[in-house]
Amino acid sequence: MKKYVFFDSTKRVLGKVIFLLCALFVCQVQASMAPFGLEVGKTTMDDLKKKVTFTEIAKNPYYGWNHWVKDPQQLKDVKAVEALFVVDEDGILQAIALWKDKTLFDQELGSFSKEYQAVKRQTPAVGDKYVEFRDSHSNIVILEVTYKIDSQLFELHQTPLFHKKYKEKENQTKS
Repeated sequence: MKKYVFFDSTKRVLGKVIFLLCALFVCQVQASMAPFGLEVGKTTMDDLKKKVTFTEIAKNPYYGWNHWVKDPQQLKDVKAVEALFVVDEDGILQAIALWKDKTLFDQELGSFSKEYQAVKRQTPAVGDKYVEFRDSHSNIVILEVTYKIDSQLFELHQTPLFHKKYKEKENQTKS
């Protein structure tokens, strides 16, 4: 019985091409989840300045520098009323915090649930809600909303480094 070597090698090549296309698609989907098309841990200060104009700059009490954006025109695409970008001493974006209308919680939760794995989830029908997601680079995305009348949805994208610095400072404050 004669083997068809041509078909076997074609299958292998086709399989590799399909695998690479899928891998590229997954990378694009994960990168597109970051607000403003920015990626925490990779975006430089120069890239950040091309995307947004800062309203206020101040030292961050936990790590690096705060760069606030409060202009509604700049924030309408991400449906936020206020944004904070935390940049480290080397000029790399470490965190993005967004404040949004709390009625967007379920929509944002659905969106992030499609792309990231939830590692902590507290979503009672009534009361405070908190969900923590992790991506493939161990970056952390937090959605949080409190039950208070005047509260807003808080969305935080952060690197593991920023999360660690924040927790260290928070523990020092409690002591």
